[in-house]
Amino acid sequence: MTPTLDDLDADWSRLWTLAERLGKHAGTGPDDTFFPLGLGLHGRQGSQQPYDATPANSTTFASTGGDGVHFSLLHTTTPGTAPVVMTVPMQSDAPNHVVGASLREFLALGCRTGYYHLDKLAYGWGRQAEASHLEHGRWEGMGWDGETAEATARKLLVALSQELDLAPWQDVVQHLGELQARYLPPASPGQ
Repeated sequence: MTPTLDDLDADWSRLWTLAERLGKHAGTGPDDTFFPLGLGLHGRQGSQQPYDATPANSTTFASTGGDGVHFSLLHTTTPGTAPVVMTVPMQSDAPNHVVGASLREFLALGCRTGYYHLDKLAYGWGRQAEASHLEHGRWEGMGWDGETAEATARKLLVALSQELDLAPWQDVVQHLGELQARYLPPASPGQ
C-alpha cells in the first residue's frame, strides 16, 4: 500500500491547511496558493511518478511549474519524516537531488527566496550562485492579481515561515552534499 503524504511527513497537514486558509483569502485553491513561490501543490494525496526520472519509491507533492521540476517525499521505514527529492528531468545525468531531510527542512531551504529557481542547484554552473541567493534571501517570483510579486511573496513566505517555524539554511552547498551522500549515494560501477 502506498503511504499518504500525511503518513510520510507529519508537517504535510500543516502545509495543506495553511494553503487552504491562505487560498480562501486570495481566492485560489490550495494547490495554487504557493504557486507564486514556485510551489504548486499536487493535491491532498500527491501524485505518483509524473516522470520516468522520479524515484519509484516516492510521492510527488509539488512542482515549480517550469521544465517538469518537482518535489517528492521518499517512502521510508521511519514514519512521520521523509526526505524530499527534487527531480529535474532536464538534468539527465543526475536528475534527482535531496533537498531536505524532511518537508520542514526543505521548506526552510527556500523560506526567504521561494522554490522556483531551486533547479539551478542541480547544475554545476548554477549551484554556487543559487546557494548564495538562498543564503542571502534574494528571491524572484510572480504576484497574485492586484498585488506586486514582492508583496505576494513576502506575505506567503512570512506565513509559511511562521506556521512551520522555519529558519533559513546557513551553508547550503555543504548541507546539500551531506543530504545527497546520506540518501542518494552514488551508483556502483556498472549500474
